[in-house]
Amino acid sequence: MMVMSGYILVDGANGGGLRRNAETRVRVTAVDSAASPLIPKEARSWQTMSMLVFVKDFTWMMKECFWMLLIPEICLVMGAVTALTSFIVLIKSASVYRRFPDYQAKMLCALIESVWLVSNVCWMVADCLYDAPVAGMPWQLMPLLRPDASHYDFMRSLAGYGCMLGTIIYLLGVLRHALIPRIFGSFGGGDAQCRLNSKYILLQTSTATWCLKDFLWSKNFVVEALIVDCCTALCVIAQCKVQSGRITCLGYAWLAWVASNAIWLLCELGVKSIWLRFLAGAFAALAGAIVASCWFLRGEVDEANALAADLEQVITEVTIPSSADSQKVRVAVIGAGPCGLSALWAFKDTDDVDVVCFEKQGDIGGQWNYCPSTPLEQHANHSSMYKDLWSNGPKEAGSEYPDYTFMEHFGSAMPSFLPRAAIADYIKGRAKKYGLTGKIRLKSEVKHVMWDYIHSRFNVVVNDISSGKIYTDSFAYVIVANGHFSTPEFPIFPGYDTFAGKIIHAKDFHDARRFKDLRVLVVGGSLSAEDIALQCHKFGATEVTITNRSPMSYPWPNNVSEVPMLVRVQGRTAYFSDGTSKDIDVIISCTGYKYDFPFLPSDLQLRTKNVLVVKDLFKGVFFVPRPELMYLGMQNQVYTFIMFDLQACLARDAIIKRFHLPSEREMLNDIGLWLERQEQLKHVKDWHALQTMYVQELNQLTEYCPDEVSCLQL
Repeated sequence: MMVMSGYILVDGANGGGLRRNAETRVRVTAVDSAASPLIPKEARSWQTMSMLVFVKDFTWMMKECFWMLLIPEICLVMGAVTALTSFIVLIKSASVYRRFPDYQAKMLCALIESVWLVSNVCWMVADCLYDAPVAGMPWQLMPLLRPDASHYDFMRSLAGYGCMLGTIIYLLGVLRHALIPRIFGSFGGGDAQCRLNSKYILLQTSTATWCLKDFLWSKNFVVEALIVDCCTALCVIAQCKVQSGRITCLGYAWLAWVASNAIWLLCELGVKSIWLRFLAGAFAALAGAIVASCWFLRGEVDEANALAADLEQVITEVTIPSSADSQKVRVAVIGAGPCGLSALWAFKDTDDVDVVCFEKQGDIGGQWNYCPSTPLEQHANHSSMYKDLWSNGPKEAGSEYPDYTFMEHFGSAMPSFLPRAAIADYIKGRAKKYGLTGKIRLKSEVKHVMWDYIHSRFNVVVNDISSGKIYTDSFAYVIVANGHFSTPEFPIFPGYDTFAGKIIHAKDFHDARRFKDLRVLVVGGSLSAEDIALQCHKFGATEVTITNRSPMSYPWPNNVSEVPMLVRVQGRTAYFSDGTSKDIDVIISCTGYKYDFPFLPSDLQLRTKNVLVVKDLFKGVFFVPRPELMYLGMQNQVYTFIMFDLQACLARDAIIKRFHLPSEREMLNDIGLWLERQEQLKHVKDWHALQTMYVQELNQLTEYCPDEVSCLQL
């Protein structure tokens, strides 16, 4: 059934377990299957399995469609393909699932689904051959295919019991995920299948209600079946919301399918209308069309193929770690900007932890690594800074490391607000002092991070940009430190496609001198809009106009002005919501950035806006659904470098078991308290006070700075 394809994709999101170490390099032509839960051959097996599941789902839906549209010949063909594909999937499951710890449970579910599908096909065959004349069928050649009433009742009853068996098995799955306690400790949670996971509970519940509906239908309890069908729809919606925060493409397909069955049940209740039957068939056809579009238009197959292609290249060169390293706890850090460097600094004295930092740029510094000459490639310039940027926050507010002051670095006192180049040099100076660069792999782009359910670890697929090779490394923990000011949020206004001038995002601003003698329109109402507008004015723009929803109302220079929100652009003329217009040459969109983690699967991605309290991060660091995954610097930032250090220290303390994470419920309760505090904020000074409270709490938990007043300068 359709929901099983989602189950396969979720469980299949783990890649190879090959490991790499800079000390020992060996070239191999084969991979030990015991060390790798998913080698390239198995990656292709997942592709085949996923495609078979798609064929099974699609033909099942179209079987229903053609039966409701009174075309039983095609219905019989689709039913036969569904039954055949179901058995092939069952056989394929035996090889694909064999490495999972709950292999027997998965195989039982696959077997029950096959029984259920075949039962439904038998029911459909009986309907076709007993209730409806099948035009053009050579009955004289197949006399046994004309069952009498007793045959029909037997086949329908058999289908009903198959559905009841499915109901029982899937309800047991619900109990399994909902009631088994977390017995493997609070940090990490042991096997993910033993954790309270509402996504799987809703998945099993929706499947169980679908089976129950078919059973009730087979026993002519039509009203009850209609009620259970509505419950299935609610479960589908809830499942989509929990898993993706929205109704997914496959979710809409299933809802269309549920609607098709509901309409058909109304026909069974006595609402005799050929048009109602056709409407049911149309919904079934819509469900099949959506499933097809999900696979061929939305790129799910392409994504699986890309993952398999990456894993295929893993075996070109593999490095096996030494036995000493294999005894260490391995931690991956993604990004060598301020957050990633804070993570490396926090682990500098922990001998029993092996930390590897992956940085896709050619130098450390992250956002502060300003290099506008970088070509616009896949791994292009990460930095969103521009040449003449100055820090908009004083260094005293958490931007000066207590163990490495600006005085130590520059040899003299420095002003509170510093230019970009000075801060970049300062960050790199600290990294050099503590020898942090030895743990960093530059020009190494993380492509995929996948949780390995068998070995309870992360498999990280990395593209070595210099060599073009892709390899996989395995880690117990992953720290995401790639920031959230790199992927532009770029709203499109009517007329942008025909605008005669240039349109850029603030990320590509680079240097205000490019806009000398031009009329500039800045879209946005926050710090970057303010600063870029003044930069353009300073370096010779003819006129600068700022458009936004809420005016900043500053005393702007003579050739800088604010206007209401942009409505549309025509030619070189911009029209605003108050009816005014201006001729412009350049549009600069200062509209912020998206949180973007393309290397993470959907169930590990942080989904948030730029807020002070992130709802899925315990203490602003630990990803509650999978605490082995940690995020640094994901809040709206009043404090910066000091806060990153504190978060990194808390992550380190959890990894070395100095700080013990509470239960999932306790983590969510703590986040709830901070969210309540955030909702009470009214003024900017309240934001500062709330993050000050947060930083102080982290300091108490980590003892980062014993002399809090002089060190943190709060």
